[in-house]
Amino acid sequence: MSEEIAKVQKSQEFITDKFDEMEKQLEINTGSIKQNSKSIEQLDLIINEQKKSITDLSEKYEETERQSRLDLLEFNGIPTSTTEDTDILIKEIMSKINVPPQANDITYSHRKFPTSDKNGNPSPIIVKFGSRVIRNKVFESRSMLRSVENSTSIPNYSDIYIVENLTERTRNLLFEARKLKRKNHYDYLWTKYGRILTRKNSKSSVLQISNFDDLKKMT
Repeated sequence: MSEEIAKVQKSQEFITDKFDEMEKQLEINTGSIKQNSKSIEQLDLIINEQKKSITDLSEKYEETERQSRLDLLEFNGIPTSTTEDTDILIKEIMSKINVPPQANDITYSHRKFPTSDKNGNPSPIIVKFGSRVIRNKVFESRSMLRSVENSTSIPNYSDIYIVENLTERTRNLLFEARKLKRKNHYDYLWTKYGRILTRKNSKSSVLQISNFDDLKKMT
């Protein structure tokens, strides 16, 4: 009988020892999990800070790009010619819309390469003006092109349209905004100084579309 009791006691001691070992291992594992969780939280914090830094840098670059294009305009729809002088073409257009060109009004002009798209439509002429004032006068007078008489060098004035020279991101954003304008029946969508603006109708307030999240405003 005493031998059986001794065996039971020994068995209990064995089980108790094993339980103690398991409890210690559990404490070790729990500590490791907590440490790993803390490390993961720290990594998440670093990643989020880096994402914010990248976003901030991207926004600063976008703003720098926008400002660098404020003296530029794009003239679309002007037929191409192997002998064309883009400065002369732009000066003719300026004269037709009552912005008489002066010697230093155009810093440079060139037709975008390639000179036509896959459908054969002429590429725009990019123009950098000598001053923001002249650039703005030309842009504000662009609607006059609809009533200008054609000439030998430019036989299709009514097909010409002048737009701002936008950054790639703003171009893509404007493309999506135009789709929403049609879908949600917005009356107005335009750009000013490289920024996208819209209004539902003449009585609604003006909204600025600065990023793709802002498109949600156009509901």
